[in-house]
Amino acid sequence: MVRRQPLQNIVALKRKGLLTEQQVLAAHRFSKNPNAFVVAPTLYRVLHDAILRDEPLETMEKRRGWPARSAKAIVGLILHALQEMQGSHEEAGEDDASARETVAFLMADDARDLIPLMERFGFTQREARLFRILERSAGNCIGKETLLARLYADRPLDTPDQKILDVFVCKIRKKLDGAPCRIETEHGVGYRLVKLQAPGERDLSWYVQHVYEGKSFREIAAASGVHASTVMRSVNRTAETQDPEALDQAARVLRGGHHQWL
Repeated sequence: MVRRQPLQNIVALKRKGLLTEQQVLAAHRFSKNPNAFVVAPTLYRVLHDAILRDEPLETMEKRRGWPARSAKAIVGLILHALQEMQGSHEEAGEDDASARETVAFLMADDARDLIPLMERFGFTQREARLFRILERSAGNCIGKETLLARLYADRPLDTPDQKILDVFVCKIRKKLDGAPCRIETEHGVGYRLVKLQAPGERDLSWYVQHVYEGKSFREIAAASGVHASTVMRSVNRTAETQDPEALDQAARVLRGGHHQWL
């Protein structure tokens, strides 16, 4: 069974110019918290099938005995009613800006948000969207199925194989040269974006002395007035938690007398 993407009916109707932005926002809010809306049971069931189940509208028409191509008008009318009922329900903790951001993403209308990434890193639009998805959930692993659904939310009926994610991630990693973040792979699951914090000046100094100048942990510790184990942990932690290329670049700058995390 082919899994349909979130709000597929709503996205399709909006692309055909049959729904306004406010109606799409109402559909999104209903999908997040359907019980917050007070509507007649019959109308609720229509929205439940069209939004939560994402039942194809043609199937809905046949099952309910409606005339062909009538479902889109009925769904649009009910969403218009929800839009007018803003004062009769409670939101599910999502502010208007967040809701609009989600809708923009589903409609692939977030190009303006991606342009700075495309200009800075040389990403394609699809690469920039994937990076932004990972960035918004930085530190958390996102499964490949979820990534693919969100990345191609603008073309749910023409979604490529999951292997395309591996290709995109490989290209993105190359373009993130020197950036204070990296993409980690959790094999068999998905990817996570890790934002790197600039190492402290002391940590970077110890790293440079050990890696570039060949000093032992004991030598560095003696000069700094600490235990050798403290230096060892610092150097190992710095090496393990920082992007190698960005770290080496910062180390070169430090050796040149201008400590700066780039």
